[in-house]
Amino acid sequence: MRVILYRKFEIPKVLYCALTSTFFGLNIQYASFLQEKVGITLSCKSYMVPSYKFSILEQCLKLIKLKRPIEKPLKNIIQRSLHLIDINGSYRGLRIKQFLPNRGQRTKTNARTCKRKNLNKKSKLNKKRKKKKNPL
Repeated sequence: MRVILYRKFEIPKVLYCALTSTFFGLNIQYASFLQEKVGITLSCKSYMVPSYKFSILEQCLKLIKLKRPIEKPLKNIIQRSLHLIDINGSYRGLRIKQFLPNRGQRTKTNARTCKRKNLNKKSKLNKKRKKKKNPL
């Protein structure tokens, strides 16, 4: 098991796929570009990479973190933008608040997956609201 940026990295996949599934904000193209820069072949699995190249890869990821948001900062940016849309009072903000599709999809027949995914979010929000109202 190896650690990159305080994350356990034990996925037995091709390295660029493992990078994209481990770090939020890295897409396949960027991960494969990093892998080529370090000098690792694209078909190489994550457990086959030598430790010195793994450390170089970690240094590259640290530099990327300074230039573009990855992980928690990116999640905060996305959450902040959704909050601004919600405060704005636009139609899109209302659809987001109601957990419905907001890009013109029909809701009579096709919004089943959207509703199913967001049903859990609604229940979590209701639990949080109940805890805030009743501190006892």
